[in-house]
Amino acid sequence: MKKNPHQGDKGQDGFILLEVIVALFILGLTFQGGMLFISHIRQQKKQTETLQKQDLVLKSLAHYAMIHGKLPWAADPDAASPAVGLEDRACARQVGVLPFKTLGLPENYSKDGHGHYFIYKVAKTTAALLTVSPIEAYCRASPDIPLVQENPEGPLQNDFLMVALISDPSGSRHPPTVIPSSAPDIKVAWATRNMLITLYGQGSCAPFHQPLPLGAARAEVPRGWGR
Repeated sequence: MKKNPHQGDKGQDGFILLEVIVALFILGLTFQGGMLFISHIRQQKKQTETLQKQDLVLKSLAHYAMIHGKLPWAADPDAASPAVGLEDRACARQVGVLPFKTLGLPENYSKDGHGHYFIYKVAKTTAALLTVSPIEAYCRASPDIPLVQENPEGPLQNDFLMVALISDPSGSRHPPTVIPSSAPDIKVAWATRNMLITLYGQGSCAPFHQPLPLGAARAEVPRGWGR
């Protein structure tokens, strides 16, 4: 029986083709892994930028409170220029976008790492009588409509939630009524009345004691504020 002189060449060609397929497969996996790594790095960068801006904004809010004796209302997310970024005093708006103009911040600091405006939520308080300084006025204000958070713990047991900055990658400006304590994508930075001054303003509400208002226990207002 005569041996086909081209039989070996065909086998070699098939082996080379298999090598090419394997090489392309490995190259595809490497490319996909590289793209996933780059995407992860970009996501981490956006999250870091968001956290840094939230920290800076909370410091600005603390200094504003120590100067003005209160926090600004939220800005209208649908306001037209030049009212964009100004607190909505007329509506006493508790939920909206960050009033960056009222705080004296550049507009860039009112947006998270994804380029969306921070959702700003602030508690409604009633001013105390006979205060002699802005920080005393802030610290002695009683909680009228405090913010609500899921699974409150730590400082919330002896204080009330004063302000929250919410970063939602979807760009939604309509946050849930209850501030989520944990979510995979949504980044929430919040501060109680005392925490805002202590951690971000390098001050203290401790010297200013305010008795719990009449009927507060019945209304289940969180105790511990005003000290």
